[in-house]
Amino acid sequence: MSNLMITIAVLITASAVFLRQRASVAEVRRVSAQLLSQAGVLRVRAAGLEQRQADLQGRLSETQDRLGRLQQEQVNAAASTLEPAAFVPPDPASQGGWPASRPYFYLPKKDLTSVGYRLFEGNRLTDNAALLFGMKADEREAMDAVYDEMWRKFRALEIEKMGRVEKPKQWAKWTWAGEVISYRIPSLENEAHALRASFESSLQQTLGRTRATYLLEAANDHIVSKLDELGQRARTVSFGQVRQADGTVQPWYGILYEGSHGEARLIQEPLDPDSQVAYYARLFGVDVPIKGE
Repeated sequence: MSNLMITIAVLITASAVFLRQRASVAEVRRVSAQLLSQAGVLRVRAAGLEQRQADLQGRLSETQDRLGRLQQEQVNAAASTLEPAAFVPPDPASQGGWPASRPYFYLPKKDLTSVGYRLFEGNRLTDNAALLFGMKADEREAMDAVYDEMWRKFRALEIEKMGRVEKPKQWAKWTWAGEVISYRIPSLENEAHALRASFESSLQQTLGRTRATYLLEAANDHIVSKLDELGQRARTVSFGQVRQADGTVQPWYGILYEGSHGEARLIQEPLDPDSQVAYYARLFGVDVPIKGE
């Protein structure tokens, strides 16, 4: 009886183990079937993406070909409008060349000093001057900084050293209408030499010797007319109002160079905003007509 019970227990255990293994095999088969199905879906999607990539690559190639043709057409069109025969080569004997049907001409660099143009506007180079000297953007920016530095240092020296004074006796002949404002500015000769030397050195570093030489000739005229030669001579600047014979009152400006001469004039037209007179009028708080203000 006991042997029978043991046999039955063994059979039951073996059956349970068999059933569990069978269930595990069925689960493995089910999972494998799902993975195979998903792999098939992924292969289909990958094939679709590859086809889409091929289509896009084809479109890109077509676009690049079209762009290349357009660029070549532009080059051909430009070449057709710039025929070699249309130009007169620069000829120093005839003072440069003038290309046919072009809004410009070639000018020998040695003649730059005889060309009329405005060099500076405010604290910067004018667009015409930058174009005339063929400046790149970085050269233009550096040139503006060089001039601005000299201008600011000169003006700071003037303000530091100038002082209020009585009306010079040379102007006693005028019939005054109200207060006369006069400031004496001592000679800045030593400082002027240092400022000019620094300016010239920076100019050569920025533009090179040739362009700096030509530009400096124009800059010298500007420094004389607009910056009183950087204040090399002592001078007294005066503003006031004078009464005319007909009773009208007009603003007046005078500058007196010590040991030399003086000049005075009525301000009948609006002043150039970059002129010395306009600068000193703003600095002294004098009300005079200035263009654009």
